[in-house]
Amino acid sequence: MKFFNRNRNPDTDTSFLSENLGKHAAKAFASVAVAQILANIIGLGGTIVLARMLGPEEFGLMAMLATAVALLTVFESFGLYYATIQKKDLSSDELNFLFWANLGIASVIAVIFFTSSGFIADFFEEPELEPLSQILALAFIFRGGANQHAALLNRKLQHSLSSIATIMGVTFATIGAIIMAYYGYGVWALVWRQVIEAVVRALALWVLTGWIPRFVAYKKEYLSSFSFGASMTFSSLMYYLSRNSDDILIGKFIGATSLGFYKLSYQILLLPLTRINEPIAQVMVPLLSQLQDDAERYKAAYLKATHIIIFMQLPIGIVFAFHSEPIIRILFGDDWLPAAPVLSWLACVLILQGMANTTGWLMISQKRSKEIFYWSLFSSVTTILAFIIGLLSYGMVGVAAAYTISSYLKLPVLIYICGHKGPVTQRTFYEIILVHLFPGLTFAALNYLALVYLISDNMLYNFLIIGGCGLLFLPCVLIFPQSRKFLFEGIAFVKNRIIKKKAIETQT
Repeated sequence: MKFFNRNRNPDTDTSFLSENLGKHAAKAFASVAVAQILANIIGLGGTIVLARMLGPEEFGLMAMLATAVALLTVFESFGLYYATIQKKDLSSDELNFLFWANLGIASVIAVIFFTSSGFIADFFEEPELEPLSQILALAFIFRGGANQHAALLNRKLQHSLSSIATIMGVTFATIGAIIMAYYGYGVWALVWRQVIEAVVRALALWVLTGWIPRFVAYKKEYLSSFSFGASMTFSSLMYYLSRNSDDILIGKFIGATSLGFYKLSYQILLLPLTRINEPIAQVMVPLLSQLQDDAERYKAAYLKATHIIIFMQLPIGIVFAFHSEPIIRILFGDDWLPAAPVLSWLACVLILQGMANTTGWLMISQKRSKEIFYWSLFSSVTTILAFIIGLLSYGMVGVAAAYTISSYLKLPVLIYICGHKGPVTQRTFYEIILVHLFPGLTFAALNYLALVYLISDNMLYNFLIIGGCGLLFLPCVLIFPQSRKFLFEGIAFVKNRIIKKKAIETQT
């Protein structure tokens, strides 16, 4: 009983961060980087193995379920995760109250999903979806019971602990799914993969925080968290509509097999990189929130993180855009080749998202709920229209193409909305684009030449060629002064951090 009493009042104070914010942020980034590399290797490796053990239809059925899951996940936390992170002053009583509110909302969502299983099966005309949905409802409860624990750790930039929970969840879930697929459980392996990950991650977060929530009475001052959360929920709902309408349309009007091809392209490219962007956002939102009153440091922190993300995503997007067919053949075999053109189009979106995704950090940390509302509404409406036009014209490939084209057309609007006030201006965004434009075009030209003159029917040879093309990105960066300058600054920063760490270890 002493353990429970001792851990019912979590430490929510973040004043210690101001003493050495850069050190805490660097440690958080390092933890996130290592964790996401491991999680992506395990998760993507598991997807490759499962794709060879299962087939497009099983992945298509899971993708149909995923659209319904994603819709209800919008309301699962009601934005309270970001409300906890963003607040400068947060009492332990309020955090305890937010936990129970979060768990209550997630439990209601789980009941709704369970009771809607028949409707989901009827909508997609796939009876097998009904029992699958009922089991998948469990994941909502466990995620809801861990949201505030994750927010507490990330609020204090203790991402090393939350990263451990993420790795444990992905590892156990992947192993469990592969074992189930081996023993012939089919699509059930993919469903239980989601449930196991939610359960293991939740248990790990509870242990790592050492916080056992207690019941507290509602107070009027807690209302601000729900107000902020409501804005974030609406934004998430609009994002859901814009990002999942493609799956719904393809699943409803083309079928599970086509959706399986489409979803695999998303999973092997955009999903792993989402797992990079989201944890970095978990570091950047609290970091930028701490720097709200220091415009110069705020802008510098944003630029450093944004350049890092673009340098990671730009070469991957270009390589996949030009070499999607040999990559699909190498990883999954000829049966999955219809996914190649979809992968090429989505890879083009990846080139853009390196910067576009970071604009959310700015609007959340600056409490710009009005801008979030306007952009979410505009983006969702235009994206859905693009999906419909693409589907009617060219099927699943048309959907991917329409999404890519609309994303590029909307970029100036996003820059205007996000950059019209605050330390990061519209000019700053265009300067970021210019830094990476010429290295990107040069790298793209080299990949095009390799595609035309070097790619053959030999898989091993193609693997070596594509790997060599990826290594050419560094010389392309070094050619141009601006990108070279940033690269050297990044190397110097990492080197200084290592030297300082060794000095501290020597002193102790």
